[in-house]
Amino acid sequence: MSMRGFVHDRLKASHEHHIEAVEEITNRYERDIEVKVVSANQLTHDGVEATDMIFSAGGDGTFLKTASFVNTPIPVAGLNTDPKRSEGNLCCYKVDNVTHRFSTALDRLLEGDFKWRLRQRIRVGMVNQDGYWYELPRYALNEVFIAESDASRPSHYNIGIDQHQRESHRSSGILMCTGTGSSAWYSSAVSPILCAYRPANVIQTTNRFCSAHLPTVPNLP
Repeated sequence: MSMRGFVHDRLKASHEHHIEAVEEITNRYERDIEVKVVSANQLTHDGVEATDMIFSAGGDGTFLKTASFVNTPIPVAGLNTDPKRSEGNLCCYKVDNVTHRFSTALDRLLEGDFKWRLRQRIRVGMVNQDGYWYELPRYALNEVFIAESDASRPSHYNIGIDQHQRESHRSSGILMCTGTGSSAWYSSAVSPILCAYRPANVIQTTNRFCSAHLPTVPNLP
């Protein structure tokens, strides 16, 4: 592992913090709440459908993977189990067993002392060679990337929005993101261009190309 650039002591410490946090989480369900602990590799669509709420214990990667299995309005809460080493931007609570204990978050949840944060996702459909349209089973919380399976080959595609005229392009691929994903891969790719837009320009462009009717606000920068 050391030869591949991994720091053994850091990985071990991170693993131990995660195990301690998971124990803290599971030991706090003492309020007649039915709980089932499932590893990220064992998640299935059917397994999440029969739940009232899902807690993902880990970091942003665990949260993204968990959310990809949820296609119904089941709330998903991310718990950062190693806040010293993980940013956990998508996680709503840190569990370090010292200043941030899961019992506090659970009490607030049961008392209704919280606000929901709604996030948009991208739904992707495809048309096969027989002309049959089908929807992919997972929704994207961050982004969708469409390109050749061989990264060295450029993509040739014909793209259009609604009923507007389609255009042919050639590039490395197409990257589409949600608001959540705008601070991830998309930010590294086009952040300087996107941030230069004024909110008024964004509204005007959306109305023009997406047949939307967003209201314009006077004196909006």
